[in-house]
Amino acid sequence: MLQRHVSYSHFPQFDRLEQVLLNWPKLFDQLPVGTQPLHVESDTAIILCNSQEWVDHIQAHHDDLVNRLRALIAGETRLHLARLQPVLATSTEIFLARQMIVVLSKLRDLEVGF
Repeated sequence: MLQRHVSYSHFPQFDRLEQVLLNWPKLFDQLPVGTQPLHVESDTAIILCNSQEWVDHIQAHHDDLVNRLRALIAGETRLHLARLQPVLATSTEIFLARQMIVVLSKLRDLEVGF
């Protein structure tokens, strides 16, 4: 008997973040390399920004970005995005966040359990 695929893994926070990561670049005309979605907590996505201009841009376009992102998110992740929280970060912090995302992705893909 075939089992029904469930998109949730042992990393439910990462599963939700992954939906933001996959769709974040689609919201911009040019790749938003100065930003990095880092974490999803409840209905809030934390977005690292390497400049105050990015923080200001996300705050100024908050409702539009949330609505467009919400429309792109797959239904089975149980992510009901309501808020983006931009946080000023250094380039090093953004680099480390990207490395952490790669590690979490690999662990999840290897079906590491606890």
